[in-house]
This record gives sequence, structure tokens and C-alpha cells, in this order.
Amino acid sequence: MAKPIRATPALRGKEADEFLKKMHERETSPITKKTIELAKRLEAFNI
Repeated sequence: MAKPIRATPALRGKEADEFLKKMHERETSPITKKTIELAKRLEAFNI
């Protein structure tokens, strides 16, 4: 039997600002070679 999902904590103040900053950096960063290689492997697997 699966465990129930716990509630997601609410972020406030400095924690919320830091989280949004990190998410923006990840969204705008270039795709890494590691990610490209993983995508190629997944594509080959789904033949």
C-alpha cells in the first residue's frame, strides 16, 4: 500500500524569494550535456 502524500509546506519571506530565484535560474539556464545524453538514451529506448 502506498504512503499518503504529505502536505506541501508553504514558503514565506526569504525562503519563498530564494525558491523563486532558484527556479528562475533553472528555467533560463542552458540545457546541459548530461540532459541531452539522457534525452537521447530515452528516445532510443522508446523505439
